[in-house]
Amino acid sequence: MLFEKSWTVDSYLGYLYTTAFSLKIFYGDNAPAFETDLREALLAVEPSGHFTEELKATILVAWKH
Repeated sequence: MLFEKSWTVDSYLGYLYTTAFSLKIFYGDNAPAFETDLREALLAVEPSGHFTEELKATILVAWKH
């Protein structure tokens, strides 16, 4: 099964800050600079700031007899 996840620059930043590898507290006083750098890099790739990720989901169903 394929589905799409839509992202904006802000939603992606919000997502990153909720992950164990990129909590906002890890950046300390550098968080604003990180946000600026990431925002500029993403907008350089897609000026609209809207991104779509195609995700594949596999569902395994089993019954016990």
